[in-house]
Amino acid sequence: MKISFVPLALVAALAGFGEARNCTPKLDHCGHFLLDIGKYYTTISDELTRATKATCFKKKQINDALFSCGPNGTIKFKKYCKNGCQVGAMGKHDYCWT
Repeated sequence: MKISFVPLALVAALAGFGEARNCTPKLDHCGHFLLDIGKYYTTISDELTRATKATCFKKKQINDALFSCGPNGTIKFKKYCKNGCQVGAMGKHDYCWT
């Protein structure tokens, strides 16, 4: 029996692609972007509760909230984007539609 190591090497190489990642420090990010990159739902909810004193949020409130990203993936609420939140270009801030 001959074992092929090519498929195993390919699986090992691609293993990291499904992992959650942190936001980019010093950039502003939309809530929906943070949810897309992973593991941010609880962090967003906690930060919105801290900043607004509310405890229940609609999907639109989470998606259209704008956050500043700090070290190690920490976030701080900046504002709600009443007309929606737009993801910026790579390496640029996300922003509120006007």
